[in-house]
Amino acid sequence: MKRILSLTLTLALIFTAAVPSFAAAGSWKKGDSFYFGEYPQSLVIDKALAAALEKQPLQWTSYGYFDAITVWENPYDEFEDYDMLYADLSYEGERYRAVTFTNYRSHTADYYARFPEVSSRQEDNGYHKNTVYFFKYEPLEWVVLDASKGLVMSKMILDAQHYALASYADGARIYGDETKTYYANDYGKSDLAYWLDHTFLQTAFSVDEQADIRLTTLDNSVPNAPAYSSPSSQNRVFPLSVTDIENKNLGFVTYADRCAQGTAYAKAQGLSVDTYVNNYGNSSWFLRTGRYNDTGSISCVDSGGIVVSGSL
Repeated sequence: MKRILSLTLTLALIFTAAVPSFAAAGSWKKGDSFYFGEYPQSLVIDKALAAALEKQPLQWTSYGYFDAITVWENPYDEFEDYDMLYADLSYEGERYRAVTFTNYRSHTADYYARFPEVSSRQEDNGYHKNTVYFFKYEPLEWVVLDASKGLVMSKMILDAQHYALASYADGARIYGDETKTYYANDYGKSDLAYWLDHTFLQTAFSVDEQADIRLTTLDNSVPNAPAYSSPSSQNRVFPLSVTDIENKNLGFVTYADRCAQGTAYAKAQGLSVDTYVNNYGNSSWFLRTGRYNDTGSISCVDSGGIVVSGSL
């Protein structure tokens, strides 16, 4: 059985939904927006501020992105010196995140391994290796989708992360583990679900704020295709489903209602940004619903607002 590494940023874009416990208090209506939590978003472009931040002591931490390549069955030695790092700091009452990388993230690990010096979406977005960038922690804006349930969605694409780090092919079926106990696109067991409910949750929200986000039971089924459906899961922060995005009662009346753009921080992470005139500046984003007859793909919303099949 051939083992496949999926390390793709092509569509690994976080357009999250959360259900704060206070959101259903009756004071909000569909379409309202509010701020809750903080996350690195805008790039510091003021030269004096950037210079001052560069003088601050920085405690660098690896994102661990290149560590994932070691699970590939033919790892490349040159990855040992590659890393992408971040350091959080406070300055004059504001919080910032410093980011740097020694080589570019790529949309697939095998392509990246063959051409380690190739440019990537990070470079396309204006971010270059061996350079330190600073991003300001700013309040997260959320849009109310269903006031009665407290269902809200982030206004911006906030990050670019993987759906699944590794998958295993057995004929036409793609599994998430070597023992073939679940499909690779099973949201509840995905790397994306873990990242959202751990790394993102702990970074974006204080302990008190985390207590205001409900543990929600999610329907991860594929409409009219039980054989390709994944079990329900319980999560706090999560992508929407195909059923959600096709529900006009949640505000998705036109394709334009589904279109989203990313923050500067997401672009530094490798967000793919559309440069065509009609969808200029938009990006694709993950849903959590699998695809009919394809356990190695996941549903996504493309830059034009259309639900499509995306690689894990």
